[in-house]
Amino acid sequence: MNLTVLPESPFYKAGGNLSPDDLCYVNRPADMELFEAVGSGQYCYVLTSRQMGKSSLMHRTAVRLRGEGITPVVVDLTGIGTQVTPEQWYFGMLAEIARQLSLSVEMQAYWDENSRHSPLYRFTHAMVDIVVAMTETPLVVFIDEIDSVASIKKSFSTDEFFAAIREWNKSEVYARTVAALATRLAGGARSAGRGLE
Repeated sequence: MNLTVLPESPFYKAGGNLSPDDLCYVNRPADMELFEAVGSGQYCYVLTSRQMGKSSLMHRTAVRLRGEGITPVVVDLTGIGTQVTPEQWYFGMLAEIARQLSLSVEMQAYWDENSRHSPLYRFTHAMVDIVVAMTETPLVVFIDEIDSVASIKKSFSTDEFFAAIREWNKSEVYARTVAALATRLAGGARSAGRGLE
């Protein structure tokens, strides 16, 4: 039997996210829609089935935003894990955001100093008191793979997290304080949809 190994193609990529500069990426109307919406501070959901290009769309949008002077942060919830306590889950998100913004020391101190409060309280207030306060440019936070919360729901409810994100968009207090913060969600619509409605 003869086995022929084909050379890697510079065009095609099998599986996974496409890099922002991959030649095979096909621009869609969603590329411009998401870029314009997040660039103008709108709250967005990107919901569709798995393997439909949500993460690739998010990464390409993040690169374009950076070119416009907006700081993008990408949090992949699968990297935080599903066998976690609420405290580990909320701090995991904050730690990843802080790592990308070089605020890890400040975030750890804030988290520890506010240990009397609930994990959600610490999360939402750390986003305002540390992330927004210490970031000089407008900020967009992408939260990817939200369908992973379906596994977490066996341990604790994440509904309050999604409710808090919606409040950032609706609340005048947060609207003034978090004027530079726009949270974007990308994930599978089927398993996570209920928490987002």
